[in-house]
Amino acid sequence: MYSRGNTVDITVVFWFIVYMAKQTGIIKVKGTMHGVCFYRLNGKYYARKKSSLSRERVKKSKAFAATRRSSQLFATASVIGSAIYQMIPAAKKERKVYQRITGMAMRLLKDGASKEQTLRLLQSKLADL
Repeated sequence: MYSRGNTVDITVVFWFIVYMAKQTGIIKVKGTMHGVCFYRLNGKYYARKKSSLSRERVKKSKAFAATRRSSQLFATASVIGSAIYQMIPAAKKERKVYQRITGMAMRLLKDGASKEQTLRLLQSKLADL
């Protein structure tokens, strides 16, 4: 197709990849090159512009304080949700049940309940079922 002897003209392939967003052609690329991230998702190859956001900025910037707080709450809610989910009989276990429990824990934590209070409240709800 776009070749010079036995090699592929990478600039032509690169142009198709960057401007099409979905990688097409025989060569599939993963990684970052010239500010473009190439990746595989669900068996298909895509390209996107490299983000200007860095891990350090999220961890230290005041602008991301709410993000860090939500992340901490979600981590705590996940641990509580897992503990409560383990108490449910195997016949009633489903992914959406775990998600619902974790969501309830998240709401309680956001409303100011402590980890212990949240665990006790959800255990009592489980006992009511």
